[in-house]
Amino acid sequence: AELPVRHNEEQLNSELNEELPWGPLRPIIGKTTTIKVDDFDEDIMAEPHTKGYLLIQAFLVKAKLPISDYINDTKSVLDQLPRLLAAMESIAMNNL
Repeated sequence: AELPVRHNEEQLNSELNEELPWGPLRPIIGKTTTIKVDDFDEDIMAEPHTKGYLLIQAFLVKAKLPISDYINDTKSVLDQLPRLLAAMESIAMNNL
């Protein structure tokens, strides 16, 4: 199941991103300058993958979540984490 990104959560994701050590940096197409922390495509904050990445980081660094829905979303992400890690291991082993 895909992680839900509710209406206007991209703003909450962006705010949460500011508090976390690693942001989802994706260079904006055509940009030739050095990538800065705030220099990302804003649409990326509305993606389920980004939200999951931010929730995992927030769990690891014990960051305060902006709304209570994120607590349940974090539980859902953590329930899927063993599958994600197994997939990462499988990919890594096939690339040796």
